[in-house]
Amino acid sequence: MTEPYDMMMMFSTLSPDVNGSDLARDVEAVGCFGSYNTIACVREAVLSALTAATGLLCIARLIKSHMVRHHHIHLYIVFYCAAFECMLLVIHWLWVSAFAQLDFAAQYLKLVQFLAVCHFHWTLAARILHLEYLSKIVMPAILASLMYFTTVVSVAIIVAKSTWTECLEPWWLMLSAPEFITVQFFFIAGIYITRKLNRVSMMEDVKKKQKLDLWSVIVIFELSATCCLVYDAVMQITGNHTNGCSSIFSHNQTIYSLVFFGFMLVKFMLPLWVMLYVFQPTLHLPPVFEEHSEQQTHRPTFNYQSPYQPLDETARGVSPAPTPVLQGWETEANERSPLVQGRP
Repeated sequence: MTEPYDMMMMFSTLSPDVNGSDLARDVEAVGCFGSYNTIACVREAVLSALTAATGLLCIARLIKSHMVRHHHIHLYIVFYCAAFECMLLVIHWLWVSAFAQLDFAAQYLKLVQFLAVCHFHWTLAARILHLEYLSKIVMPAILASLMYFTTVVSVAIIVAKSTWTECLEPWWLMLSAPEFITVQFFFIAGIYITRKLNRVSMMEDVKKKQKLDLWSVIVIFELSATCCLVYDAVMQITGNHTNGCSSIFSHNQTIYSLVFFGFMLVKFMLPLWVMLYVFQPTLHLPPVFEEHSEQQTHRPTFNYQSPYQPLDETARGVSPAPTPVLQGWETEANERSPLVQGRP
């Protein structure tokens, strides 16, 4: 039971600006193990339970995606990173809260998910606008962003100190500010995708569902990025290395727990929950059913990407099908199939 606390004490000695009295007052350095605090323990237990459940849902989503051989790599990137992110957060919050390195690692995995979502929508927007040069710069822009985030996080992990001054590190603003700027480009891509959706011939309920899914993702990432930027900026402005991060909350565990709990939900959990709702795995079916194919007995789950197929086909000069692929798909396939018609 004392091992996490011993590790925390050992780690704190690496930072010359932290002493025993500071560590005792640090609202971030207490929890369920080692230096016990009831309020902090409840906060960490609830956050860890929500995160663990979210991680299991991400793993289940990955298993289902592999089972149906989902063909969009973006979904795999998002949920593999999400599963590891949840694992790191549970370990960090519940057992080793003194290690700021886990904070940076979790933030990095979140940013990788965000870049995967941006790549999907930016590529789609470039095709809709018929801007080939824009399509060619999307991947270099994503790779450049990934290299930047990787460099910043790597340096932050190497030079990370104790929780006493963790929130004052400049690395947080160096991550949240570019994320906020990138979200604005995501927002612009969403506008063009929405305009194209309004002009594509498809059933109105499907169109509304797709716009709802699209803007759910955009709004949540916008909210998350804005909260991260504001939080990090406030920490930098109001905090100082002498009094530490804990002094910003007046060394009051109740105030800190309420703020931290809400911030972690908006920063990590809400984006994951929305992506779990929106990004659904689908069976990759050929454009023409063969009468003796076993695939015709499956109905793909309604998903975020499929109704964008008419947009993509229109952008490439192909006449889209008058009806979206998912509504009534199974019924039409069954009517054409002598094998299905012969079932009891």
